[in-house]
Amino acid sequence: MDYFLKHIHAFLLPFKVFLLLKLYYSFLKIKYKDRYCTP
Repeated sequence: MDYFLKHIHAFLLPFKVFLLLKLYYSFLKIKYKDRYCTP
């Protein structure tokens, strides 16, 4: 069972990384907009 969970975790890791990068990118985009679009 432990091996099975590890296998699933290893399989899902790229998806987790992708989601984290997406969140981080949108967060940076919002900060960037706030900084440069406000007068």
